[in-house]
Amino acid sequence: EVFAFMSLDNFTRPVGLLPEATGPAEEEEEGVAGSSVCWSGARWLPPAEAPYEVIFMVGRELHAAKDLPHRQLEHPLRLPLPRLVPTAASAALCDGSGDLSSPPVS
Repeated sequence: EVFAFMSLDNFTRPVGLLPEATGPAEEEEEGVAGSSVCWSGARWLPPAEAPYEVIFMVGRELHAAKDLPHRQLEHPLRLPLPRLVPTAASAALCDGSGDLSSPPVS
């Protein structure tokens, strides 16, 4: 399961992302060719002068987009952990929250 947390709401409301399409990977990582998956979600964003920041949660790991600018957070974020629905990839429900180390944000 994949979610996006945005600076719009101080990273408090995760947006669920769904796989949309697969295709050849744009670049090979460590010499291994593979396929890529497009993930999409919907969120209304008001006009803004500054860019929004986003952190992705894949499973229970946080990631920044590889193709967007990064910056290191000054302080750890407290993110609400979304409820996982049991699937072949996730076997348990988790609706708690906790402190997560500060990954770079995109």
